[in-house]
Amino acid sequence: MMYRLLRKVGRFVFQVVYGFEVLGLEQVPPEGGCILAANHTSKLDPPLLYFIFPRLVHFMAKKELFQWFPLGWIITKLGAFPVERGAADRGAIRRAQEILREGGVVGVFPEGTTRGVGLRPFHNGAALLALKTGSPILPVAITWYTKKPFRGSAVRVAVGKPIMVPGKKERVAKHELVELTQEIRNSIAQMLEEGGREGFTVVTTNYKCGG
Repeated sequence: MMYRLLRKVGRFVFQVVYGFEVLGLEQVPPEGGCILAANHTSKLDPPLLYFIFPRLVHFMAKKELFQWFPLGWIITKLGAFPVERGAADRGAIRRAQEILREGGVVGVFPEGTTRGVGLRPFHNGAALLALKTGSPILPVAITWYTKKPFRGSAVRVAVGKPIMVPGKKERVAKHELVELTQEIRNSIAQMLEEGGREGFTVVTTNYKCGG
């Protein structure tokens, strides 16, 4: 399949240009719907996760990207779908729910933007999807040590323990969204703090789930 070939090529290119460490891929459920929720500090985050994740990730991407040919055509073929940022995009939510119910993986950046410094406030989209579909959330922490290419070890990706929800709900209370969103953010913040303390250890491709 196209995405398998692209993942192999992309992993190789990222490893040569930046160098990366991947931890915790054994946490990834081998099948069934799940939500990848990651912090977002670089425009390279989506392709990086796409290349290293052992399952096809359907990323929510800002709709403006789909207006640029051939980029829009390429990312559509690779499973991405548009979302209108700053608005309650019900079409994007429905598409994400469909993917999850079909057993796929939806990728979300709860911060919504790469602008700013540090971990920003999270939007509730990932929590809403999880509670509506009963899908687990897989927190992912991305730490860029340098964004300049060919400068040695550059990025660490840590996958945390899945956050489980009690089951799908027709109605979701505001406090449930807030509490689950905070749990996601706390998990990512903890991994970022650990990454800051430990630094980069070794370039590796620790693919334990069919990568």
